[in-house]
Amino acid sequence: GAARSAMRVLALNVNGLGSRRKRQRLFTFLAEHAYDVVVLLETHCDGPSAAAAWLREGAGPGRPWAGEARWAHGTSSSRGVCVLLREGFQLSQLSADYEGGGGRVLRVSWHDEAGGQPWAVVAAYAPNTCAEQASFFAAQGPLVAALAAGAAGDFNCVLHTADSAVLCLAAAA
Repeated sequence: GAARSAMRVLALNVNGLGSRRKRQRLFTFLAEHAYDVVVLLETHCDGPSAAAAWLREGAGPGRPWAGEARWAHGTSSSRGVCVLLREGFQLSQLSADYEGGGGRVLRVSWHDEAGGQPWAVVAAYAPNTCAEQASFFAAQGPLVAALAAGAAGDFNCVLHTADSAVLCLAAAA
């Protein structure tokens, strides 16, 4: 069969995107590099209207983010995660399968158009207190729920890394 090209994935703790200059630098960087999947942690995005404005603004005038974006919103001063998929990234059946933990967890899945291979990425930003961490990582917590959401496939085999789902975790310092 045809060789599969490598998927390029980037995970960043952006420590807030409230600053227009910081957002523009981020989107400029993303425009200059061909990452297929970008996981942003600690976005400090408080809702859909702010997210839409940030994407329209992108890297500056006339340079909006033209790819796909899925968000789990936090507040304007904490939390929030996002998954960006670059423009032209060949996919189908894009879905945000899970959003929870108060803007701390997001699972996004898709199929690659070439072979129909299912993929998923989980963006998780853990709380920084012991009590909240216990709940976050518990068997009934939002991280386990995100990992289980929409799970597909037969795991009774040894997977090649190219066939595995991507998991990005960042713990609060």
